[in-house]
Amino acid sequence: MDGGDLSNIIEHNEFYPFSEADIKKWCFQLFLGLLHIHGHGFIHCDLKPDNLLISRDMVVVKIADFGLAREIIPRDSDHHTNCITHRAKTTLWYRAPEALLNSNTCGQEVDMWAMGVIMAELFNLSLMVPGQSEDNQMLRICQVIGSPSMDTWPERIELAKAKGYQFPECNAKISP
Repeated sequence: MDGGDLSNIIEHNEFYPFSEADIKKWCFQLFLGLLHIHGHGFIHCDLKPDNLLISRDMVVVKIADFGLAREIIPRDSDHHTNCITHRAKTTLWYRAPEALLNSNTCGQEVDMWAMGVIMAELFNLSLMVPGQSEDNQMLRICQVIGSPSMDTWPERIELAKAKGYQFPECNAKISP
């Protein structure tokens, strides 16, 4: 992958703005990669532009750096792994709310969350939620998608209650 990583291209604005067709093509490839990874019983746990390698011609993108990847442990028909072991090392801006809430277990949703943030970054030409701390990151997430409710995020509401966390009251800037 002779084009370097996607964060370097974003940082130096070499090819901004990306076309919608390019973003769709890259995300399709990344989702296929995640399907393969998840299908073999692993989650990446640290998806971010720095860990996405791209070809010089900007056609092929691949997932790299599996240093924080975890094996999925079957549990009550859901697939989860220990979030605690990688939470402190993962990049804050791409961290899923369950990891921010210090969940004891995480699943494929942490990779899906990161992919959503990466897609937003590619389309908007800026970080979606550039928090400075875990609390600030959660506040910024809520400022973008709104405060969770039992209708929208029941699992995270229960997790927050169990951890003694109160979500900030925010209205969504985007609509579902």
